[in-house]
Amino acid sequence: MRRRPRTDFTTATVGRDRNAKPLMLTIVVGARATAVTVLVTALASCSPPPFPAPSSSSPIAALSSTTGVTFSPSPSPSPPPAESVLPYRADWAAGAAGWTGSDDWTAMGGQLHSDGTSYSKSAGMVAPLDLRGIGDYAVDAEIQLLRNTDEGMYSGVASFGVVVQMQQDGRGYTAGPCVSSGIFSCAPDQPTPRVAGLWADEGNTTLDVRPFRPRTDWHHYRVEVRGNTVTVLIDGALALKASDNTYLRGRKVGLWSNRCQISVRSFEVTAL
Repeated sequence: MRRRPRTDFTTATVGRDRNAKPLMLTIVVGARATAVTVLVTALASCSPPPFPAPSSSSPIAALSSTTGVTFSPSPSPSPPPAESVLPYRADWAAGAAGWTGSDDWTAMGGQLHSDGTSYSKSAGMVAPLDLRGIGDYAVDAEIQLLRNTDEGMYSGVASFGVVVQMQQDGRGYTAGPCVSSGIFSCAPDQPTPRVAGLWADEGNTTLDVRPFRPRTDWHHYRVEVRGNTVTVLIDGALALKASDNTYLRGRKVGLWSNRCQISVRSFEVTAL
């Protein structure tokens, strides 16, 4: 007896009636055929909508006749360009140029001038800068002392200079010259009546002090802020240095004058 050749594949064919009649599914296994009738409940008028084609920017798979399935992820939005406020150089040729402060200050002739009538040891003029996110920075200012308005009095104190790490209330680290007489002093146990100092808390906390007499010459004052350390250089030479945590969150800079007539011809801020 001859045996039928064995068929080792499985196939399936599906027939579909255009009038939405039941479909006939025929499955052939080996040499035997089994007919299974599958009822289709979808009506001819309710055919499913066509599958929308994915856009080029969609993260879903896009079908390609040549390469098969490819994936096109959505492009990430580009971050805005990082714009730093530094380096900054004050320009007072046309006025205060955004600087704000008390009435004893005036912008004139490309410089800032204080008439010396203020008794405040906090910032009298604030630069139009917000240094949040900057990190370490340095302030360079050229300042001339004209005279102390209390000069000749038996007792008094006068000071001026640069303010860094300034808070909203105008307090920060103050660095610059100071002169005192009588019952007043620039710092506890100050070595001479005329000194350069680095202070916190409007001059009530002395961080460092050394003898210094500015006379009426122009001097270059540089104040560097690195973390919680403040360093002061006068005319390029190291003068004062201290570490302190009082004003870690202050992010403004400016100038102060306490009973001193001064002129400021340059003010620059740079990142370190």
